Amino acid sequence: MASLKRTSQNLLADTHALMKSFEACRTKADLEEAVRKVSEPMGVTSHLVGIVPNGTVRPRDQPDYVLAGTWPSEWAKRYFARQYVQEDPAIEHARTRIEPLRWDSARATGVGQRILQEACEFGLSHGMTIPQFTLDGLKIGVSFSAIGWTPRRKPRRRFCFWPPPPPIAASSSRRKERAFLPCGSQRASANACSG
Repeated sequence: MASLKRTSQNLLADTHALMKSFEACRTKADLEEAVRKVSEPMGVTSHLVGIVPNGTVRPRDQPDYVLAGTWPSEWAKRYFARQYVQEDPAIEHARTRIEPLRWDSARATGVGQRILQEACEFGLSHGMTIPQFTLDGLKIGVSFSAIGWTPRRKPRRRFCFWPPPPPIAASSSRRKERAFLPCGSQRASANACSG
């Protein structure tokens, strides 16, 4: 019990420090650095945090939806030039679902499949997109990529939400408070997290 209390206190302190670091961000560069500090120890090599568009986005406005990111610049140029935001399976998933999407399990055909294949050319072959909401209710997608990551290789640290998010049908305007817990903790069940 003392160990669980100490772990909970550490987790609370870590979460508070993380939220403070995000709150202190004033620029895209600040946010990119804050996300990098959290994700790099888990083996992440690049990330992107972006607003999930509700519908068609004018090509000149698409880069404005990126809040922070360390994707390869040549990939970003191609992605926006070809207007892939309209067909991206990760964005479509984030728009319509609440659970994370591992890119290797994305069901994509046509242009969506081509997007996933072309992303591999830039080292973005292994990753996931996690749909989230901002405090003001804006839908965002947080994507992480790691070179050479495979499902069998355990990350250095895993996190999950507790309690797990409700199914979409059950999630009305009421949102339960959720804690960010290391997977494997006593309250985090196998159903609450994956990986």
